[in-house]
Amino acid sequence: MRRRLPFLAPLLRNDDPTYELTPDAERAIAWVEELQKSDFVGTESRFLRIFDLLQEIVTYGTEDVAARLAQLEKEKAVLQAQIDALKTTGQIEHYSQAQIKERFFEANDVARHLLADFREVEENFRAIVRQVRNSQLGFGWVGRAGGRQPRFLKNQFN
Repeated sequence: MRRRLPFLAPLLRNDDPTYELTPDAERAIAWVEELQKSDFVGTESRFLRIFDLLQEIVTYGTEDVAARLAQLEKEKAVLQAQIDALKTTGQIEHYSQAQIKERFFEANDVARHLLADFREVEENFRAIVRQVRNSQLGFGWVGRAGGRQPRFLKNQFN
């Protein structure tokens, strides 16, 4: 865990320290959460998401202009059919409560993963800053075994 206080203090309006989990701790907790059995298992939205991703790969993975135009014309025809059906029937396609719940849980899961990814990126930047700081300040050890000294003291005593 990391202690986070300086920039959060004005928001919290107190002097209590605030702690944030490291990416490794979050992964451990996520693993434990995955072990728990869920009462609701949404498969439709994940199944459709797989097909959407594969369709995106096919659509945007080609440089064939004719194929891209054909795909866009197909999408245009589907949209026009939906518009025409709505105008003639006045009926709107809508999700059932189960479909809404399933998509909400999937969005929540993706958002949690995204936050974990951002924290991982932050941790990587912290590691880079530490590495640069140590190299710029000359931290590290030089010399033979037994006679080693910190690199920043090398020129002062030799």
